[in-house]
Amino acid sequence: MLKSLVLILFLGLIGGCSKSSETPKGLSQFDEVPSLAEAVVLRGDTDAIRKHTDFTGVPADALQQVNAMLKDWHGVPSSLKLTETKVMTFTEYETLQHEDKKDLPEDMRSALLSAIRWNVKPEKVIVFTFGSKDPNDTKTRVRWSAGAYKTNGLWFFAASYTQ
Repeated sequence: MLKSLVLILFLGLIGGCSKSSETPKGLSQFDEVPSLAEAVVLRGDTDAIRKHTDFTGVPADALQQVNAMLKDWHGVPSSLKLTETKVMTFTEYETLQHEDKKDLPEDMRSALLSAIRWNVKPEKVIVFTFGSKDPNDTKTRVRWSAGAYKTNGLWFFAASYTQ
């Protein structure tokens, strides 16, 4: 059984350092979205998506929590290696979330799955999967993800958070 650590990287909330009232700047091509998400996840470049994130409807306390958590974000820990990057629909992403948590007790699985909120339902989710660099550790699996949606011909990052 794989030990699965599934983490949502709150890419949309990294911009919590900036004013949430700023109007996000849309991206004209979806091709730009995964590369910006990668810049944050792999290199810790939180500015890469800050101006492209929609914070509408994100509770102030959630913005504060994530801002505090990611204040010193510098990318994935050096003990992890990227094993896969996938772009999927939101439905595929939800299925993946359920699959990753299938071995957990029902109450824990429900609590983890129900805690994740999106301010806007993403059309596409970019999922980065990592494993341990330690060749003896074949069980560790960590996921970071970023959601994006299209409106008026432009792509924006959606904000995910927990309550």
